[in-house]
Amino acid sequence: MDSIYNNVCWGGYYRVKHHNWSNTQSYGTAVPILDSKSQIWMQDTYQLRRPNGVGRKDQTNNAIHRIIHEFPLGTCDYTLARVRSDYYYHNQEIIYSESMLFDRYELICDLNDYEYCDVDYRYFDADDIIPGVRLYFEHGYDWNRGPVGVTLVKLFSSPKLLNEFDASISDTFASLRYPSGGYGYTTLETLYKKLQDTNIQIPDDISTRYKRLLELKKLLNRQKLEIEQLYMKWEDKE
Repeated sequence: MDSIYNNVCWGGYYRVKHHNWSNTQSYGTAVPILDSKSQIWMQDTYQLRRPNGVGRKDQTNNAIHRIIHEFPLGTCDYTLARVRSDYYYHNQEIIYSESMLFDRYELICDLNDYEYCDVDYRYFDADDIIPGVRLYFEHGYDWNRGPVGVTLVKLFSSPKLLNEFDASISDTFASLRYPSGGYGYTTLETLYKKLQDTNIQIPDDISTRYKRLLELKKLLNRQKLEIEQLYMKWEDKE
């Protein structure tokens, strides 16, 4: 059992390799829990209760704390027993060997290294974030899409100005589909000026998208002027 214990990532967030998607009480992700008999369980996160806390950030970080600091202590028998009492599907199992652990579960991340991301995740490098994390029942619930989860970010990582600029380009393009389109340029141009004041090299693909937006801005301004002229013409006739 010691060898299994030492190979488990305590505070780890795992993917179930052979997840049964017809099982509607499972996310296909699991965390390790030690019981009072020193047995190691893998518990599906769908069946974990929402922790205390005010707001999504607080609850997420409390869930991380619970997984890191409480589940490895052998004092959470109630958590395991409640699943067997409350759910038809018992998406939990005891790990009897190292091969069982590695054959059935794949480590996604060590939660010791992550926290809730409370700014736009697109501002971080892809290697610094993990989107769609669900650590408890209905984690990150969205009324239109259901429990989509939250994004975690590595501790001590920081947003990148170039990523923020790229995200702003995407947002401005998206805004063009709506009547208010074309008004995201102020933020975009501010970010561009900040980049010019640094030594950050703007990749060609991002630079091309920015130049296309400037062309669209000119087109929108011409159309706006034509609309205003036409409107004034109509006003004069009335």
